[in-house]
Amino acid sequence: MNKVSETAQKIKSRLPETVPFYRTPVTVQILLLRQTHDYAVFRTEETRELNIAVTPASISDPTQVTRVVFLASKQKAPESREFAATIKYYFNTHGIDLTTLNVNWDLTKEKKKGKFQPDFNQLRSSILECELKDRLCRACPRCSLFGAVETGNKGIWEKRWNIKHRIEYSSAFSLEPYEELSENLTFNAVAETTQSTGQALNVTENVVPLANFPSIVTLVSPTWEELVLVIKNLLKCKSYGAESRTKGDTVNYIMGLVVGNEEIITSLEYTLELSDKKSVDLETTKQ
Repeated sequence: MNKVSETAQKIKSRLPETVPFYRTPVTVQILLLRQTHDYAVFRTEETRELNIAVTPASISDPTQVTRVVFLASKQKAPESREFAATIKYYFNTHGIDLTTLNVNWDLTKEKKKGKFQPDFNQLRSSILECELKDRLCRACPRCSLFGAVETGNKGIWEKRWNIKHRIEYSSAFSLEPYEELSENLTFNAVAETTQSTGQALNVTENVVPLANFPSIVTLVSPTWEELVLVIKNLLKCKSYGAESRTKGDTVNYIMGLVVGNEEIITSLEYTLELSDKKSVDLETTKQ
């Protein structure tokens, strides 16, 4: 068994075998480096300005530095959608046998001969039609990890109950100062008949390519399968922020995993620690 397999087995042995009914202290923090590979506008609101924050220059240097902030909500939204799309694709393609699920069917609607009998066709439809924010199925892995609330559309479930999220995000702070990352770009809309821009000429503030955002995604009491799914999803998700048709390409590098019974480090601490290095060598950091 090679070193990677040994490490994987060690991590797997620390995780619950099935999704727990209650959250446990077991915590996995995925250390990322989110790197822009195109111009990006992370703020989707109409104003489009960059979010900034003033922080110490590094963990050992209290000098104030202004950094660009990649808000947690702007990380979670596209990754949640990508995760849901992946789950639905594989669920539909491989025809998962729902009768093998280990589920407390006492929560479902249909009751026959004194026992609760789930309608598996309705359950399958509910999972495939699951969507934010008013049609959450509360049965798929996305709902299990990202959380779900009862919205009036109960689906197959009889009782009102919600699912507490088990994946957590925090805002990421750029390694580079704001002054090095901000660039204003003009844009316009050309009328087809006159080939003129009219009044559509405008300016947006963008994050330049190769901006680095140390980031942490935290999983609470995940199973091994959930951890693998989340890591796959992070590597798969490439488009963030506004104007994603032409901007926002971002690559997520997995730098490491921290497994324990509590959160060990925050995104800001992660950034400040890396800022202590004069130049960040990704290969060295991965080790």
